[in-house]
Amino acid sequence: MPVTVSSGLATYPADSETRLRRTFPRLVYLDAANIAASLGNVQAANTVLLGAISSELSLPNDAWQEA
Repeated sequence: MPVTVSSGLATYPADSETRLRRTFPRLVYLDAANIAASLGNVQAANTVLLGAISSELSLPNDAWQEA
């Protein structure tokens, strides 16, 4: 959620998912904060997102290990 929306300065479009799916047909909505919280640490949300995208990136295993 953009900061302008979460702060109340803007509203998120009601059809945002439809708009995004037109451009990104493989779009996946993921509640990373809740997944991370259920694993014991909400601050790990970015790690959850990284794990979700990792199988779709064409990076060699060595690059993941180094990172």
